[in-house]
Amino acid sequence: MELVTEAIVIEGEEVRADVLRLGRLALFWSTPDRGRVGAWSPADGTWITLPRGEHRVVLLAMDMAARTRPIEVIALPLGRIEP
Repeated sequence: MELVTEAIVIEGEEVRADVLRLGRLALFWSTPDRGRVGAWSPADGTWITLPRGEHRVVLLAMDMAARTRPIEVIALPLGRIEP
């Protein structure tokens, strides 16, 4: 698990975001104010915005990666994993 800050393009707009990498499994992003949260869509090759109901678990995972929250088991929206 790794958390970095970088510029990414979301819906044609360049945004400064915190990006959470879960190995080779998934990439999630959040704006610094945590108002927008999303993920990398390998099918489309773009950064997408996640529904509001999935923000909480992604932000919890980011807090764990930043070591500001104890590690716990959570269910992240990973979608379908293809070989």
